[in-house]
Amino acid sequence: MSDYEFIRYEPVEDSEVALITLNRPEKRNAISSPLAVELADAFRRFDASDAFVAILAGAGRAFTAGMDVLENMAAGRTVMAAPDLGDSYNPFHPGRAVDDGSPGVRHARSLRKVVIAAVHGYVFGGGFIMAMAADLCVAAESATFEFSEVYRGMAVGWDMGYLYRFPRNVSMELALGLRMGARRAYELGLVNRVVPDDELLPAAIDLARQVCGMPRAAVTANRELVDSLIPTIPEQVAAHA
Repeated sequence: MSDYEFIRYEPVEDSEVALITLNRPEKRNAISSPLAVELADAFRRFDASDAFVAILAGAGRAFTAGMDVLENMAAGRTVMAAPDLGDSYNPFHPGRAVDDGSPGVRHARSLRKVVIAAVHGYVFGGGFIMAMAADLCVAAESATFEFSEVYRGMAVGWDMGYLYRFPRNVSMELALGLRMGARRAYELGLVNRVVPDDELLPAAIDLARQVCGMPRAAVTANRELVDSLIPTIPEQVAAHA
């Protein structure tokens, strides 16, 4: 059911749901350039399909350990960054380019469908960002969230803007590299459900089916309304990224 090396793409039977799985388990699904290219293509495939909800999950013992450290270090970066895909933007994150006058190029999500992150094990760095970029997040009890860049002497990546959306003390907890368990993340409102590990995918699929059962136009309009209410990253902060 999959045409990829590092991604599995599987329609969920008898539903309008697609399961997209990061499939580099021997590297804890670290996000390398080849994986990122395939992920972008998988979401374009989802966008063009009849499916309305995508579930993003990870194979093996982790959702993802984040951006590929060796690849970033080889590029001499001081901030962990997603691979540069040129015009091959992922319609889930970041999507189309936006010129809002801020330094550099900002990208806004272009996908109008719903994405649910189903996370377990390590949800680190870029994986944490993807989980927060999803519309809903279901976490297994084993899920551990962390901006692991701190331990490698790197900045978290202020240009992503997610720390700006949280209360200051929560942002500080994450910016200092402190790990956060699934229950703590749920208490802070970062995830929608916490379930036993063996119930993760069934719970995510059940949630996806609930969304698919709602009036499509209302769901699309309301998710876009929520997105429009999320503050964008201030120009002064982006300048430091």
